[in-house]
Amino acid sequence: MGVHLLDLDLAGAWAANPFVFSVGVGVGVAAVFWVVEAVGGPRVRLPRWLIDQRVWMSALGVIALTFTICRNL
Repeated sequence: MGVHLLDLDLAGAWAANPFVFSVGVGVGVAAVFWVVEAVGGPRVRLPRWLIDQRVWMSALGVIALTFTICRNL
């Protein structure tokens, strides 16, 4: 996947590992929001029910388990 990303081949990176690619895109979007806020831009805040870390960890676990099962069928 890394070789595909270095070549800017997003379709190839997706084909290599869609789960890690999706997580990477999510982390990249969060990083952009953090940088914008750090340089004095507007604050982007999630709704109150999404702030709880247990929601994110549970969702990530369910998505990872589902992906693993579907990919290995």
